[in-house]
Amino acid sequence: MPPRDSDDRDPAPNASVTSRERIDSLQDLNVLIVDAQTTGANPARGALLELGWTSTSAGHTGPIDALPIESHVVALPADHDVPANVLRLTGITRKEIASARSREEVWRRIEAAARCTHATVVHFARFERPFLRQLHLEQARPGYGSVRTERPTTARR
Repeated sequence: MPPRDSDDRDPAPNASVTSRERIDSLQDLNVLIVDAQTTGANPARGALLELGWTSTSAGHTGPIDALPIESHVVALPADHDVPANVLRLTGITRKEIASARSREEVWRRIEAAARCTHATVVHFARFERPFLRQLHLEQARPGYGSVRTERPTTARR
């Protein structure tokens, strides 16, 4: 994941991706790209540690590094510690963990970014999906829209 950014920018910073308007081509499809870092293999044994995302069009051909990326270290449960090997692998520091954003704040920001897209691409969906689903179930407000957390159905021949 790219370097973390903890400023107070607009939750959906990519000005070219602003709404779910009708599209005429898949090249124009607004896509939210999500990546997560965790402290363990599943929500029962670990916690969401960092969540990052960017918005782009499906037809984007430039380097992904050129896109505005929003990334936040997520506050951990009070009784949770980050294993040393996870700190080494992610490059996240104890200082960043101490100043992490609340789960509610991170959810609010990614939810705002998701409202401006047609589809979401999750880096390692099979692994990250349970953590994202847990965050959604904890933070989603009744009647405030929804985020699909199920596996998509694919056509098979």
